[in-house]
Amino acid sequence: DSLNVRDCELGACENDGFYWADLAEGCTLQAKIREDGRVAVVHSQTSQENLSTVVDHVGEDTKSFFVVNWNDRSGLSELLGNCGTPESICTKTEDESCLCPVEVVSKPAFEASSLPTSSTEVLDLPYAAIGVPALEFKNGSVTVHTSGTVDIDAVFQVTDHTGKTCYRKNLLSTVFIRTTALSFLNPIHTISVAEPNVRDVLAETEEAINQLFHNTNTAPFIAIRMAQRFGVS
Repeated sequence: DSLNVRDCELGACENDGFYWADLAEGCTLQAKIREDGRVAVVHSQTSQENLSTVVDHVGEDTKSFFVVNWNDRSGLSELLGNCGTPESICTKTEDESCLCPVEVVSKPAFEASSLPTSSTEVLDLPYAAIGVPALEFKNGSVTVHTSGTVDIDAVFQVTDHTGKTCYRKNLLSTVFIRTTALSFLNPIHTISVAEPNVRDVLAETEEAINQLFHNTNTAPFIAIRMAQRFGVS
């Protein structure tokens, strides 16, 4: 999954999944941007009486920053340089980060006319964690699962280089800083930063270990370090 789907009900932010999305009335999604470009999720509520429902990980004083893929580093530098000025839509926080309103644009990563045919085109897409649509057909080495339409709910099934069967959503989700062209790709994450639980932590840890174990760079990295420390020249 991607990072954090959030929704609002009766003025309180409620968790509804794992990637960023625009929120309903009463709750505003913001990005807290550090000087190095790392980002944290912030949920701001318009009603003061409900502020206690915003958990620490998504409060304005959050320290839960993560790396994102910005589309324009020079534009980011300009945004941070102007943060807090009358011309900027972003405000300075007490810890000197920049707090900016964002909007999320989600669309299919692939259209029906240009479906992927190989696993390399698919594996960078968000994980499909909950079931797959009933209809399926083959397109090259990719099995496409749909409910009749190739939309953001379609799921691609592929086999990676280790032989593992992988499922990915047909989703390209981008987070935009409002009123600007500055954006970053919605980062993949299996843990809700607002409501983490043990199951999701274990799943993320296992996936991280699998990524390290199966990465093609792991064996050469370990072999070089062993040769450096235990070899004789």
